[in-house]
Amino acid sequence: MSKSKSPTSRRPTNTPFRQQRLMAWTPVYGSGGTIFCLVASAIFLLPMGAVILVASRDTQVVEFRYDNHEDLLDCPWVKGAPNERCFDFPCREEDGFECSRQSSCGMIANLAPHCPRKLENLQPDDIRKLDNCDPHCTASVNFTVTETIDGPVYMYYKIEEMWQNHRKYVDGRSEAQLAGKSATTGDCPPYLRPAARSNNTWCQEMTKTDNDSGLHCNALPFEHGNVKVVGALNYAPCGLSAWSMFNDSFTLTSVEDNQVICNGENPSANCTRTGISWTSDRDHRYRAPHVSDSTFMHGGFKDKIEAFWSGADAPSNESSVTRLENITVPYLYHGWYLFEPYHRIPNQLDEDLMVWNKVALLKTFHKLYRKIDQSIPPGTYRVDIKHRFNVRLFEGRKSFVLRNAKWTGAKHDFIGILMLCLGSLDFCLAVGFIIHYLCYNKAREETLEKWNEVMKTRSLQHRIPVADDEMSEVKGNERA
Repeated sequence: MSKSKSPTSRRPTNTPFRQQRLMAWTPVYGSGGTIFCLVASAIFLLPMGAVILVASRDTQVVEFRYDNHEDLLDCPWVKGAPNERCFDFPCREEDGFECSRQSSCGMIANLAPHCPRKLENLQPDDIRKLDNCDPHCTASVNFTVTETIDGPVYMYYKIEEMWQNHRKYVDGRSEAQLAGKSATTGDCPPYLRPAARSNNTWCQEMTKTDNDSGLHCNALPFEHGNVKVVGALNYAPCGLSAWSMFNDSFTLTSVEDNQVICNGENPSANCTRTGISWTSDRDHRYRAPHVSDSTFMHGGFKDKIEAFWSGADAPSNESSVTRLENITVPYLYHGWYLFEPYHRIPNQLDEDLMVWNKVALLKTFHKLYRKIDQSIPPGTYRVDIKHRFNVRLFEGRKSFVLRNAKWTGAKHDFIGILMLCLGSLDFCLAVGFIIHYLCYNKAREETLEKWNEVMKTRSLQHRIPVADDEMSEVKGNERA
């Protein structure tokens, strides 16, 4: 027969913790302590809120929207193109197209007359001259500064209605690649390699002639290790974030003396692009790209193609590679995204890319563009804008921002107003408690004395009984 368990076998051990006899302390807020805390909080919040609000109001800001400028509304890239192959469309006057302002040619319509519209069968000298071609729309905006903007002055661009924190956009990058490692096939689609965006069918349609099969588009025009086709190359940096990098440029000029204060494309001593990114990004997150046979990065394969043209690096099997007829040569030579003329692959160590890759939490955000290490005196100034970044695709807006920064940071009135409101609330509550304390002090003391007597009586009448084992332990100690 099994021995029955004792009724108290599951009882917790007789300790203050297990039996919940630990001493406890519950704070009771009296009028004096409450009034002191409210007054101290009001004394801190009210002056601090006023100081922060005044400092924020002293921050000088110049801001204007420019994507709706009249000179940019007629920009072909803003209008959009009727088909996806508008970039390589044979936009030539002899073909019956008005290349000067023809929207069917995309941004290529804004090229200088000496720049070719069709990037097929170009001679080496023509491909080299493409470095001086930059399709963009230009606009100039004048503004007046009434008070001196103390330096340093910061130039920002502002984007509205763009969600950088979208999951697919955040995933459109490779942190390993940015850190100097190689990107895998699962990273940053669809801009990991040219073949992911431009399939062979499109490639054949773009380059097919009567004398060839159209397949040479996918073949490298030079020897490059084990990589034989364009589709095996990997963009560095890859991903949607780098592909969509902001590429407008600004030049700030004084109208009165026609002196350039800051040229965003060619920074000077007083207008710098170094130091605009986070120190952690420059020192740890971004490294020089991992270079392999499949790396296709900023600068392209200029040296390889030049060596091929000179005959020093000619392929052993020239029948599988076409030289000048290959339409991919200009893109490979200048480091452009395949079939996107003049759209350069960003430099992985460019601080503009580091700033752009900092994901914004909201759909309206500012990004630091340049830093001007001097004050801007009162006067009339002009901003010359080169428009390349298309916000019409997502119904967004672009603005130019010029401002300085105080010890409180940028111009934000919210924190100062919030502190003033909280300080005022604390002050009103403190006054209310003081009035209540002075008016009902005698009644409060009488009620407190009665309460203490009642609690004292209850504690004497309802003592907590001592357990049997504790009593036996006490008696044993007395006998000893």
